[in-house]
Amino acid sequence: ELITTVYIGFLGLIISSFLVFLVEKDAENTKFKTYADALWWGVITLCTVGYGDTVPQTWSGKLIAAFCAILGISFFALPAGILGSGFALKVQQQQRQKHLNRRRVPAAMLIQCVWRSYAADENSMSIATWKRHMTPCPSPTTEPRWKNNTSFVSRFSTKRRDRSSQGSNNIQSPMVPRQLRKAFTAGDDDISDSFNR
Repeated sequence: ELITTVYIGFLGLIISSFLVFLVEKDAENTKFKTYADALWWGVITLCTVGYGDTVPQTWSGKLIAAFCAILGISFFALPAGILGSGFALKVQQQQRQKHLNRRRVPAAMLIQCVWRSYAADENSMSIATWKRHMTPCPSPTTEPRWKNNTSFVSRFSTKRRDRSSQGSNNIQSPMVPRQLRKAFTAGDDDISDSFNR
């Protein structure tokens, strides 16, 4: 829009300067001796400065000058309006983006919190939830899969070893149920008896 306005204003300047030059070149005491003088007058009139050093003498030249002044007002007011509305839209867009950013993070946190609560619910029937606490951990196989004889569990660096229970059958882990502790500490003959109690 701005480029179109500048282009039309430039065409108006060339045409009005040429018309004033054609009308005023044969008048008495004319100031429009060359087309450059007419172009100077056109620029000053379109910009609505109006120095008064070159003015038309004939009525037809004055009508063209009036039209040129109105054209200058309209074509210099239009770009100002276009630029002003463009800046206003830009400021409004930045404020809208700032407001959206201010609301986006709390909304995402709320959605995440509700989803975690729903996913952790034991009564949830959704297939989409990932219930890691419901699936049993795979036990290591008896056949070694690796070239060396290290087991699957001993490869983890986070494996904890109780120093007091190394070398004895004393299992005191809080994760092992009491019945299993009794089964491990009892002899082979008493295993079935400890589970029946």
